[in-house]
Amino acid sequence: MAYTNFIPQLWAKGLLVDRPKETVFIKLCYRGPFLGNIENAGDRVHITGIGRPTVRDYVKESPLTPEYLSDNSQYLVIDQKKYFDFLIDDIDNKQAAGEIESMQLTEARRALAETADAYVAKQYDAACQTITHTAVTSANIISTIASAYTALMKNNVPSMEEVALVVSPEIAEKIVLADIVFNTDNSKKVMGFVGQLKRFMNCTVYISNNVQKEPDPGTGHYCMMFTNKAIAFAEQIQKVEKFRPHTTFASAVKGLHLYGAKVIKPKELVRLTLTPAPETGI
Repeated sequence: MAYTNFIPQLWAKGLLVDRPKETVFIKLCYRGPFLGNIENAGDRVHITGIGRPTVRDYVKESPLTPEYLSDNSQYLVIDQKKYFDFLIDDIDNKQAAGEIESMQLTEARRALAETADAYVAKQYDAACQTITHTAVTSANIISTIASAYTALMKNNVPSMEEVALVVSPEIAEKIVLADIVFNTDNSKKVMGFVGQLKRFMNCTVYISNNVQKEPDPGTGHYCMMFTNKAIAFAEQIQKVEKFRPHTTFASAVKGLHLYGAKVIKPKELVRLTLTPAPETGI
């Protein structure tokens, strides 16, 4: 098989395209700019920030008090190392007119994206607060979401900041049922179909199968409400290589994905441990 159409750099970029369509958590993360290169596992990227100035009383004819704003910095460790390695049989590839290679690369991209997205979903432990409800139904899901949003507002998250709520399909069902039961013409001011599911207050709701769950069946789902500055995510497709194994008549493609995630603003992340309960009033 000829290698003239194989360009590692283009393939590496291709593994990162269409990411918004294939992930939920990653697309809601802070993505930079970061200082530092990602070349090996264990590398660190530098996340910088600037402190707020002091607001002082102005006294006429008195000298002002200038100050240097302090900076704050954090490191995000690239601690995740994932790879794929698949074969493309010469006969199958020829019969498929060369389409198998591109289809397998597409599946590799989707697999990498889903794995990384599930990793970001595990960052719930760093949340500043946990809202727990052990019997979530359509009758109480709205007040539960409101409690989480209130927690963010009490942490001085700006009201104009975009807030996302990522829930499991089971919890999303409760939101949909609540909308059917409670949504009237007057409630359109706070609730309506927007985004992947709907919008409540200033919060866009997304559905993801990557929402983590407690190990026992039927127990809590670790949903997350956060701003797009709460979790940082950095990644690099470090290598994509095509080669000919000696033991088969096939080509092989392998790739290495390096990435890391970190909650950099825990006050802008609330964890909702929600256990869905049967509906009795619908």
